[in-house]
Amino acid sequence: MFYIDLDMIVTGNIDNLLEYKGIFGTLKTDDFACEKNNKGGYNSSVMIWRSNDDLRSVFSELDKNYGNIKKAIVRFDFWLEMTVF
Repeated sequence: MFYIDLDMIVTGNIDNLLEYKGIFGTLKTDDFACEKNNKGGYNSSVMIWRSNDDLRSVFSELDKNYGNIKKAIVRFDFWLEMTVF
């Protein structure tokens, strides 16, 4: 599966991203000027993952507890940082 935010601007060929073989991949915040207070974090503007059971538990917890999670966590990126690997 491949996800890209609608506000992203693609300026070059992204074929090599689609060849990714890992379980889950997303952007790091280290080189984002707007993420200066979140070094070492995730930015979920672009994500790629294998469609298998490895990440099903992440979705399951988010789905079951979304009401409580959104009260405590303001960005999906933070949820990913706490639950993915």
